[in-house]
Amino acid sequence: MSVHETQVVWASSDNPDLAELTVILMNDLQQRKFLRAVCHAAALTSLTVVTVGVPIAALVFSDDELVQDSAREAINFSITVFFWAAVIGFLWFTIIGIPLAWVLGGVLGLATIILPILAIVSVCTDENKLYRYPLTLRLLKPPASASSYIKSRSDRVFDHSRK
Repeated sequence: MSVHETQVVWASSDNPDLAELTVILMNDLQQRKFLRAVCHAAALTSLTVVTVGVPIAALVFSDDELVQDSAREAINFSITVFFWAAVIGFLWFTIIGIPLAWVLGGVLGLATIILPILAIVSVCTDENKLYRYPLTLRLLKPPASASSYIKSRSDRVFDHSRK
């Protein structure tokens, strides 16, 4: 949000407290969008601590349920990528599995680039939309208190696995 937009919001309200609250809420929405995008962008880094460390930090330090949900989803995606990379690595040690490892390695490589980009675009276009990676092991589940919030937004879920 630019300074000009902030001034327009401030000038459009008769109550200065309400206008200030509106500006704060707009900044919180931008922060939500940024944190959610960073959680998914961490998957684009190499297989290091950053891939899981950034979403864990967002999960621990953020109070926003949508940011926490995005962090859980990014962690689940990273764990799934690590799992499939281990399976592909194991296939390299078998004669029969080498061609399959080439194919699966290519598919996994493309998925680790394309899916986080789709997630970033999804959460940046609508800051209230939940994003679900396809074919991801859901090891980290939302707590019971958050599931009612997430279920109330089930019409806003961008879920590849749901047809």
